[in-house]
Amino acid sequence: MLSLCRAGWSRLALQDAPPAVRAALAPAFGAVALAVTTLITARAFGHLDGVGSAAAVSVALLGSMAAGVAGLRADRARAAVADA
Repeated sequence: MLSLCRAGWSRLALQDAPPAVRAALAPAFGAVALAVTTLITARAFGHLDGVGSAAAVSVALLGSMAAGVAGLRADRARAAVADA
């Protein structure tokens, strides 16, 4: 699960870092993403049984995907500026 929740955040937060550094720090981003979404979901639902736990994982995955897309767009924009 951490492998799915980590890549987008490391790409967005560490845009100038080499890929090896992003890969090394990515598990920490995944752990934080899951912890934060779990705490927010537990606070909202009052428990993490059934739907609550699925919602926490879904939000963490969607957030990572959105961060990955934002990081990819930033990389492309920076490359376009450098080429111009």
